[in-house]
Amino acid sequence: NLISGSTVRYINSTATIKSSFTYDNLQLTNNCSGTTDGDLTVNGTLTISSGSALLPLSATNTIGGSGTLTGGGNVCVKHTGSATDFAAQFPITTTILTGLTVGFEGSAPQNVDGLAYHGLTISNLSGATLNGTTTVSGTLTLWSGTLTNGTNLTLGNVATIVMAAGSLSANPTYAGTINITYAGSGSSQTTGAGNEFPSTDILNNLAISNTSGVILDRDVTVNGNLNF
Repeated sequence: NLISGSTVRYINSTATIKSSFTYDNLQLTNNCSGTTDGDLTVNGTLTISSGSALLPLSATNTIGGSGTLTGGGNVCVKHTGSATDFAAQFPITTTILTGLTVGFEGSAPQNVDGLAYHGLTISNLSGATLNGTTTVSGTLTLWSGTLTNGTNLTLGNVATIVMAAGSLSANPTYAGTINITYAGSGSSQTTGAGNEFPSTDILNNLAISNTSGVILDRDVTVNGNLNF
């Protein structure tokens, strides 16, 4: 056990987060990518700073305790088989998601907790399903697999969708204007193929970083910036 009131800070680019301690305050900073070596307990504040990431060792390891998860970085969810895989992997008492990005990176189908996310990433070839009403105010990144969203997904005003090799099962609800980035590789992408493209004239910025190009399947109006 650590001294009550203490703060442990990991700052290396890669780090092993020791689970043999019960942490009061734990911080990952300086673009640290930290992987736990077992079940982690934090009873104070667990802060994942911008540019840093917290990864559980396996799908069955948990990050829990009576503390608060917060920050502006990334947390990875490997857990599968629960109705709420994020909560199953992160049973910590309080989660503040207003700055965090939650990435679902399981090796089997996952269920995405119905929550208000700042950033949400799907990187699961087996796909993922929203289990309830879900909002994304910042960036939705679809690296791989299909996110089965039904009518449960709302993207906030000026939110961004990053389309790589993933897709949506249905068009989301748009709370305002939307930004879209095409970030695939190896082959061209077609607008709307992943149910990402709005049917009304609400596209703000369009960015294309796919060197194989993007095929337009419709007339497109860009109300903001067009970037290549």
